[in-house]
Amino acid sequence: KQPSIRSGVYKWTESNVAPCLSHQVRIWVHGKDESQSSFNFPNTIAAASPDALARSGYQPERPMDLKIVQTADFVVLSWAPSPCADLYDVTYQKVTGGEIFSKQMLATEK
Repeated sequence: KQPSIRSGVYKWTESNVAPCLSHQVRIWVHGKDESQSSFNFPNTIAAASPDALARSGYQPERPMDLKIVQTADFVVLSWAPSPCADLYDVTYQKVTGGEIFSKQMLATEK
């Protein structure tokens, strides 16, 4: 998003940030005369705790690069984990129907 000016103060929101990670911020300002200046925010912005994330209603992105490998005896699922996800709900059912199975997997499980 483009910054919005309010009462002489610029404000913007960065939406592509994982709140479970700590962040350092540097702001660059470019003048019309092609000059530039930077400001390093003096403190690291601390990661939100798992409890704070849960209370906020934050939902991590869906995992990417889902891969399914079928052998004669079993099926293996793998995916690229999403930042801030601690747990995945995996639900499956035979193509022909029947019982639905669900299992929770910790993000650290292989």
